[in-house]
Amino acid sequence: MSNFDPYHQWLKIPPDEQPPTPHRLLEVALDETDEEIIREAALQKNKFIRQFSLGEHGKIAERLLNEISAALINIIAGKVQTALEIPSFMAPIQDEEFCLQPPTELTDEWYYSGGIGFSEIELGSIAAETPIEPDDSYQITYQFALKWCRLAADQGDANAQYNLGFIYRGGQGVAQDYKEAVKWYRLAAEQGNADAQYSLGYMYADGQGVTQDYKEAVRWYRLAAEQGNANAQYSLGYMYADGQGVAQDYKEAVKWYRLAAEPGVADAQSMLGLMYLKGQGVTQDYTEAVKWYRKAAEQGVANAQSMLGLMYHHGEGVTQDYKEAVKWYRLAAEQGDAYAQTKLGFMYDQGDGVPQDYKEAVKWYRLAADQGHSNAQFWLGSMYRDGKGVAQDYTEAYIWLSLAVPGGEESAIAFREGSSKYLSPAQLAEAQKQAEVRLKQIEARQK
Repeated sequence: MSNFDPYHQWLKIPPDEQPPTPHRLLEVALDETDEEIIREAALQKNKFIRQFSLGEHGKIAERLLNEISAALINIIAGKVQTALEIPSFMAPIQDEEFCLQPPTELTDEWYYSGGIGFSEIELGSIAAETPIEPDDSYQITYQFALKWCRLAADQGDANAQYNLGFIYRGGQGVAQDYKEAVKWYRLAAEQGNADAQYSLGYMYADGQGVTQDYKEAVRWYRLAAEQGNANAQYSLGYMYADGQGVAQDYKEAVKWYRLAAEPGVADAQSMLGLMYLKGQGVTQDYTEAVKWYRKAAEQGVANAQSMLGLMYHHGEGVTQDYKEAVKWYRLAAEQGDAYAQTKLGFMYDQGDGVPQDYKEAVKWYRLAADQGHSNAQFWLGSMYRDGKGVAQDYTEAYIWLSLAVPGGEESAIAFREGSSKYLSPAQLAEAQKQAEVRLKQIEARQK
């Protein structure tokens, strides 16, 4: 499990206030009774968290969206809970467990008999994002969500249509159906719903429910981006940077990345850092690169943490600081970032920022090498060749060095040939065979 803390890093809720009560989660006063204020608080939290739903921590964002919706229902229902009564996704999660659980007696009839008087449209919107367990102990079910969402969607409500698309795309309480998701996203998008326009763009970009079409993706991303949808702004920037669906244009990419980065979209901040690092679309500026990488790194983006570590490692844009480099490499490495794992292994190998420890170096090299990182494969092969952190083993050295060669590690060729001199013809043949087997295993894991 990574050290990423969404409560703290996204919502600024410190560890000593976790897990939060519904009121703390929505940042409403305990004595607040104005339903419009409560709903608006939930809406703002929902909009903020949605920007992370398709990013690196998308699954966590989805769980947090469910918590926000459940908090709304709990508060309106007068369920004042303490933090100790609310399970949290920071604790171990069993299967599809969600954190804040909905009141156990909220049926669709309750909404009317209880005097709250939600409309079908409001019910569709709330129910679609309510955390649901496939368990008879809950009266609120995804069937309930579908019922009210569809009623509102059939009446042409764009928010309900978007929510229905969201349900089908995620397969929440229904069989996952990308084509059905596209259908509802399109209906909402054509009414100008920015979230739906962005989601429809994503479906075209990824080829989910439709034939992959980058130009169509760009069209929908642009419509949403021009309405200020930060996810769409980031995605449109990515399309310009990569030349997908549009002519490659780094300046245009920077423009859209910046629009998304400034309000806090972490992936956009990381990409803007990259543009400053490489001088693409902007004048190369390591200090600016560090600034944006740090913003993204502090939100838990592994790639940004890795790159911030690199900046500290080489003293680019900041004073060289090996300990600080190790800190950021480790945060990214613990999230599974292969580049950071390799760099952290190298720091242990060289004793930079940490006491020299060959066993620890081998540990991190291996984690990255198993992901197919060629530089890690080279260093791991070298450790086997020299017997550092592991028993000297020329067969293992030959295998890992062979795997490193296709990735462009030219030094691995000479090292491999040197190791082969210590192998008999039979051992060499077996090493070559094992290298092929291991390559297939790595490729299978990457799928």
